[in-house]
Amino acid sequence: MEDFLDTLSESDILILYNIQHYIKELDKLPVEEFLDDKQIIEYITKDNEEEEIISDSESELEIINVKEAAQGLKNFITFFT
Repeated sequence: MEDFLDTLSESDILILYNIQHYIKELDKLPVEEFLDDKQIIEYITKDNEEEEIISDSESELEIINVKEAAQGLKNFITFFT
């Protein structure tokens, strides 16, 4: 199996991951009857909207220059030694 995975491109691995994620989400689906296409689309889009909300609440990292990074590292090392 590992040899097979080593031959795949990154896009192939991403597709496999997305399929695996989709199947896991279907297993979580709390229904006893089959869903029609419209209900499946509503469930999937609702899930995507919730993920976007979660990702929006995360703060973005500020990009700093090398000098600021070095000074921060120096302060960190000084503090913990």
